Amino acid sequence: MTFSFFSCNSIGAKGLEPNTPEYQTSLLQDFAARSAMSQTDTPADMWYVDPAIQVWGPLPRKYPDVNDIVAKFPKGTDISRWKRDRVVAIAKQYINLPYMHHHIPAWNPQVPDKEGLTGVGLDCSNFTAWVYNFGFGAMISSDVVKQSQMIATRNFPLPAGIKRISADEKFLPGDLLFIYNAEGTDIVHVVIYIDKDHIIDSTKGHVDVRAFTGWYKTRLSHGVRIFN
Repeated sequence: MTFSFFSCNSIGAKGLEPNTPEYQTSLLQDFAARSAMSQTDTPADMWYVDPAIQVWGPLPRKYPDVNDIVAKFPKGTDISRWKRDRVVAIAKQYINLPYMHHHIPAWNPQVPDKEGLTGVGLDCSNFTAWVYNFGFGAMISSDVVKQSQMIATRNFPLPAGIKRISADEKFLPGDLLFIYNAEGTDIVHVVIYIDKDHIIDSTKGHVDVRAFTGWYKTRLSHGVRIFN
C-alpha cells in the first residue's frame, strides 16, 4: 500500500513543511484505506459466540507500518515529528467514540456488560493502544499498567526507541501520559498529549480533546514517548 500526493510547488528544500496543507493531508492520507481493513483476525462469525472473547471482544489485527509512506517523503522532512503529529491526527478521528471496555472500535455487543452498557467504543488504554497500532502497526499492550511500565510481551514487543519521560520534562505531541488514582497509589488512566493546554483521551463517556488541567496534572505520574 503506497500513496503519493506531493507537488513540486509545495515542497521546499527542507522537505515537507509542518502546518502546510500538504503536510496535514499527509498525516491521514491512508486513513480510509486502513479503515477498510478488518480490525481483527478473528472471523466475524465468531465475534459474538466465542465465550473467550465475550468480555472485551476480539483482539486487534496488526496494522501495516508506515515505512512505505515515509520513504516517499522529500529529503529533509522531519519524520519523527510527522509520526508524532500523525498520532494526534489519528486520535482525533475517533472523537465522540463512546467509552467501552473493548479491544477494537467495531465490536458491538448487544448483551449489556457489567455496567449495563451496549454498543461500540474503547476505554482509555485500548484507545491509546488502538491509535498506535492503527496508525503505525506498533502494538503496545492495552493494559494501562503495562503501558505505563513499558512491559514487553510475546504479542507486544516494545517499539524501538520507546522511553519513559518524567513528569517535569517537556512533553511532545503523541506522548502517552499516565495518571494516578486519587490516592496516588496506582496508575488508572492514560491520555495522549497534544500541547501544553490539551490532551485527548477516552473518559467521561467518550473520546474527546480536553483541557490539560486539573486532575490530569495533579495526578500525573509520567509519560512514555514512542517516537523520538
